[in-house]
Amino acid sequence: KATSWKKQILMYSDGKLAAAEKELLGRVSKPAAPAATSVAASKGGIPSDPRDLLPSIHTRAEWGAAAIRGDYDPMLPITRVCVHHSAVEDEGRITSPAEVKAELRQLQANHQQKWADLGYHFVIDPTGGIWEGRNLRWQGAHEGAGLNQGSIGVCLLGNFEDSPPTAAQLGALKSLLDAMRSRWSLTAADIKTHREVRPEPTACPGASLQGWVDDYRRAVASGSLARQ
Repeated sequence: KATSWKKQILMYSDGKLAAAEKELLGRVSKPAAPAATSVAASKGGIPSDPRDLLPSIHTRAEWGAAAIRGDYDPMLPITRVCVHHSAVEDEGRITSPAEVKAELRQLQANHQQKWADLGYHFVIDPTGGIWEGRNLRWQGAHEGAGLNQGSIGVCLLGNFEDSPPTAAQLGALKSLLDAMRSRWSLTAADIKTHREVRPEPTACPGASLQGWVDDYRRAVASGSLARQ
């Protein structure tokens, strides 16, 4: 059979073979060029590495987080950020990285008694360190039952009902909010506090932090923040 095929092939001159190839190629439509991914679409995605938002963010691995467990849902498209305080006054005096890491592990252990993981996506310590909590790919547990879809939870360590967050904490919060607003095209109205979204009364995030968030939103809405 191989000999027979060779004879048939040899019946065609190089010119005939070239003409046949040209005709066949002309019948095959060229594949469409891949659609260019828009910068806006890639920016609006949910990163698995939080350092895509801010390079200074400390990852879960840095504080020895336990694995997420139990039932949890994928994060829906980001629509807002919700700001909290931990409401534990002693946490406002934590200064060393070792203390922060230990506090995060304890906070996660407490939350995992009820939920799959630490409820917040980010935690800001008194020195201004920003720590990854629950990975952004997964819906949090911080606003209340049935209210967490598309919401990023940010918690500042400390109780701010009577005393303010540190200047370092507020600077870090501003940087994080600015980065999230830019990535997901969030407006001033998309920045919430816990007391504004939870049906049951709560003092969270404390009167002092609530006042700061109010000022931040006014600056965003007026456009003055962009000029700073």
